[in-house]
Amino acid sequence: MGRNKLIYALADYGLVVSADHKKGGTWEGAVEELKRKPGRPVFIRMTGSVPVGNRKLVELGGVAFPGTASYESPAGLLKNASAEIAIPPEAGDLPLFTHVR
Repeated sequence: MGRNKLIYALADYGLVVSADHKKGGTWEGAVEELKRKPGRPVFIRMTGSVPVGNRKLVELGGVAFPGTASYESPAGLLKNASAEIAIPPEAGDLPLFTHVR
């Protein structure tokens, strides 16, 4: 589970396709990132057969992943959607890990 921090740290945003409610690494990683302030935008798939975990992640602050009809690629869609989410400019100054002495 510790690798979730690194995955999100290296990413511009997260995309959850399918998450079990309160189970597994996908759920834990997304919840951890949603709690981190400011964190990366976490998009959640909300089309087709949507698991309960996905719905709960949106309730916790995840952003419903919009359909791709108006974009050529999912990457373009994520880039444009994340640009619309306000993230304070000092977000890059926050440490990912806290030092324990």
